[in-house]
Amino acid sequence: MPNEDGSTIRDHLKQVAKATGKTPKRLEGDDYPEAGLFLWNTFWMLNTSRTADAGIPYSEIAAYAHLMNIEFSPWDVDVIRAMDLAYSQAINDRQSK
Repeated sequence: MPNEDGSTIRDHLKQVAKATGKTPKRLEGDDYPEAGLFLWNTFWMLNTSRTADAGIPYSEIAAYAHLMNIEFSPWDVDVIRAMDLAYSQAINDRQSK
């Protein structure tokens, strides 16, 4: 999840790796696919607007698109909503343990 300055934990871990010359375990593995980064970052920007019952409302996605001058395709919106559903399910699973 991005911090207030827009950086992510991954960004910080990359800085640690660069400064120390050692790759933290959390950085091992593949990077996110470049093609999906835009929607991934958009999801995290919208994550704070989620509602407990409905996740990220379509109205928030539309407002974000308008404010940021972005034209989302229907597929883009579906992907953001799918990420939101997966996130909600993971949170619920974690809380039920």
